[in-house]
Amino acid sequence: MQVPTVVFIGLGNIGFSMAGCLVRAGLELIGFDLDEQKVARIVAAGATAAPSASAAAQADVVVSRVPGRRDARRLYLEDGVVCAIFGMSDTEAIQRSKSLASSDHADDRGTSG
Repeated sequence: MQVPTVVFIGLGNIGFSMAGCLVRAGLELIGFDLDEQKVARIVAAGATAAPSASAAAQADVVVSRVPGRRDARRLYLEDGVVCAIFGMSDTEAIQRSKSLASSDHADDRGTSG
């Protein structure tokens, strides 16, 4: 069985803990955060650093744990992550993302326990 590649975007307190669990479980993890010190911390735990959020194109699974809705919208609408994941043109990805963001189909969940 091939080990899936996980790109984890957002390595703050919660994201780092979640990403660390995946590394310890033996998954291949590629980490990205705007704060290079946070990336260095997950690399020290056994992950690989991603140069940008577009590393999502390399992933079997993408997990993002960013602090708020504004950050999530920036990540998915402006930084091209949707384009990388789905192989769409920028225009098509932005249109789809805006459509999802304004509908009841967007999946924006908090973390607890």
